[in-house]
Amino acid sequence: MPVFNLREFLLEDIEPLSLALSRIWFCYDQEHPHSERRLCLNYLLSCLIKADSAWVCLQDDKPVGATILSLPWCGQPAGETALCDKTDLRALQKQNSKDIAADPHCSAGSAYEQCYQQNYAILRNLAQAQESDGELILLFVDPTLQGQGLGRMLLAKSEEIARKGKAQRLYLLTDENCNYGIYPHAGYRLRLQQKMDFTPPAEGKGKWAFNTFIFDKDLSL
Repeated sequence: MPVFNLREFLLEDIEPLSLALSRIWFCYDQEHPHSERRLCLNYLLSCLIKADSAWVCLQDDKPVGATILSLPWCGQPAGETALCDKTDLRALQKQNSKDIAADPHCSAGSAYEQCYQQNYAILRNLAQAQESDGELILLFVDPTLQGQGLGRMLLAKSEEIARKGKAQRLYLLTDENCNYGIYPHAGYRLRLQQKMDFTPPAEGKGKWAFNTFIFDKDLSL
């Protein structure tokens, strides 16, 4: 039987985690796996650069999922070590950005990711974050292992870390392409549902329009 456990994020987790993320995002399209990995790596690095804490789910010591948190007003959670040097993450992102720019198969994905980032910036403003809030930036599990409770394990860890950081509320932004059903079952409230268009300008409007959500949970209860 496989053994699952959690530990804090290490720099060497980047490669297997970006592979796990690509299995989620590109589960129906594996035509250009190296290009897809680069796009997933870029997004993963951008999340980690904004983060204050990140934890990894391991299957027999192999990273298969992660939770990434921002606690900007709460400081480093007591008893936790700081996330790895952001200088290393930025250097990796800079090199990966060059690889993406030189890869013709990444152009469409890069345009979509830019729309994605813009829409999520709008959602983040709508979340009306307060000084005592933490944000669950990203939570994912390799799709080959979904349904085994690993997402709930990572979510519980996220809340534990947020409480240690003195956060009163933990909020998250997500959309209908994600497994968002986990959050209401874990006590999160749907604060906003809004349809947003993720279609790159070159493709017109409305092709990739879908529902987005803001969930939050009062951690003081």
